[in-house]
Amino acid sequence: MTEETVPIRNPEACRPSANQPVLFILFFAGCLVIGCTRKNPEKTVEPESNPFRWEFNDLNGWTDDSQNTGGPHNYAITDGKLRIHTRAGTWDRAKVRTVQQVFRAGLTRWRVYVPAMGEGDQASIGAFLYHSDSRELDFEIGYGKSADRAGMKAAPDELIVFTTSQADPYKSTKHLIKREQWHELSIALTLPDSGAGGRYEVAWGVDGESIEEARLDFGDETAFYLYCSVENLQFLGDHIPALENYALFDFVEHVAQDTPGNPP
Repeated sequence: MTEETVPIRNPEACRPSANQPVLFILFFAGCLVIGCTRKNPEKTVEPESNPFRWEFNDLNGWTDDSQNTGGPHNYAITDGKLRIHTRAGTWDRAKVRTVQQVFRAGLTRWRVYVPAMGEGDQASIGAFLYHSDSRELDFEIGYGKSADRAGMKAAPDELIVFTTSQADPYKSTKHLIKREQWHELSIALTLPDSGAGGRYEVAWGVDGESIEEARLDFGDETAFYLYCSVENLQFLGDHIPALENYALFDFVEHVAQDTPGNPP
C-alpha cells in the first residue's frame, strides 16, 4: 500500500504572519487575567497523623531519655523491632520517648515481647505516658520481690506487672503476666461527659482485657510523651541484676479521642 499525500491547499496559511506574535501576547495576557480571577486550588491535605503509629523500622520520631549509665548503647533496631536491654551489675535506665509531647485523650498500645527475665533481678520493662514526675501513667514488668511473688502465688512462668499513676492521685496495683510471650499493653485515657469535671479517666489493659481503672485529678490541659524502656529498678526484684535483661517492642500506636485538644 502506498502512502497518500494530502496536498496543502494554501501554503501561505502555514507560515507565521506578522500579526501572530501580537495575538500570542494578547492571548497570554488574557490567560493571566482570567487566572487571577479564579479561586486558587485548595492546598493538598497531608494524611492525618491519627493514628500515630511507629513500626520501629527506624527511630524517627523518637529520642533518647536514658538515665544513670543507660544510653543509646542500650538499644537498637533489629529485624523491625526495638530491642532495649540493661547490663548485668549496673543501674542502667535505658529509655526512649517520642519527640512530641502532644498525646492526650486516646488509646495508646505497645506490642511487647516479655522474656523470662533474671530470677530476682531488679529490672523493669516499661511502657508509659509521661508529662511530669507527678503526672505519669505506667506499666512496669519485672520478676518482682520474693515476698510479692509469694503473696500473689506467682507461677514459675509468671512475672509481676505494676499499673501505676504516680500522683494526682497516686495509685499502684500489682498483677501477674506470663513471661516469654508477646503481649499487647494499652492505656486508654478518656474524657467522659461533663459530669467528670473535665478530668481524665484511665484504664490499663493487657491483651485486650482491662485490668485496672482510675479517675485522675487532671484533664486535657496535660499532654504526654510516650515511652519505651528497660530499667534496673530496685522495687522489682531482690538484688542488682545478675543477667542482661531486655524487651522487644514491635510497635507503638496512639489513636486520639476526638476532642479539641488532641492533635489531628
